[in-house]
Amino acid sequence: TEFKAESSWDALFGVTLNKVESSHFRIESPYPVPELMEYVAAAETAYAYYLLDFGRDATENVFGGAQATFVVMKDDAQWNKFVDTMGGSDLEFTRKMSGTGDGMLLHGIRTTASSAAGRKDHIVHQAVHMLNKYVWNVRGTHARVDEGLAYYYTLKVLESTATFCVALKHGNYAKPG
Repeated sequence: TEFKAESSWDALFGVTLNKVESSHFRIESPYPVPELMEYVAAAETAYAYYLLDFGRDATENVFGGAQATFVVMKDDAQWNKFVDTMGGSDLEFTRKMSGTGDGMLLHGIRTTASSAAGRKDHIVHQAVHMLNKYVWNVRGTHARVDEGLAYYYTLKVLESTATFCVALKHGNYAKPG
């Protein structure tokens, strides 16, 4: 459903964002409400498939009663403010990414060069990462399982997938020689 309450993201960006929420997800963005409704429906579909596939009740709130929040930015000015607030230890690395979050139930998505379908893909992918953390406590040491499940459920829900994750690694990572 759509809601109008002010949020900290409105204050950070200096605009009133459109907002929708479902049982488990909340999305804030300057994009139109009908588009945001599609995002939340796709995230809820992934949530239900995921829990049902693992023999759990699809109505269970595995997020401890909280909602996962996605902030979908429309321009680089919003993205840079989000990164400055939530970007982690290497802001310039994070600034180059298509999304970042708090590692729990908040994720921001940079959208200056993507379509609505690309944004929906990113939301479903990250929603599954959140589920992996809360259902299985999957963290960095199980990156292949975490990324594989995110890929699988995005494909299952959207019949395509384009989002993938990378991590900051210093040194001779992925360099020949």
